[in-house]
Amino acid sequence: MSMNNIVQAQHSVWFIFFQPLGALIFTIATIAEVNRAPFDMPEAEQELTAGYHTEYSGMKFALFYMPNTSK
Repeated sequence: MSMNNIVQAQHSVWFIFFQPLGALIFTIATIAEVNRAPFDMPEAEQELTAGYHTEYSGMKFALFYMPNTSK
């Protein structure tokens, strides 16, 4: 699995032509991993004002949030 050997093997024909579905799945998975659009729902604006973020404020929010982050 040497990068030099992989690059040299693709000198005549790129591997993307042998496995286009694998290249497409890899590209989609890469975009999803870096949370780019359309996979950026965890940072969506409507998610910031939902759930316990609006129900608790001040010390109630801190006491709720601290046990979840102390791992």
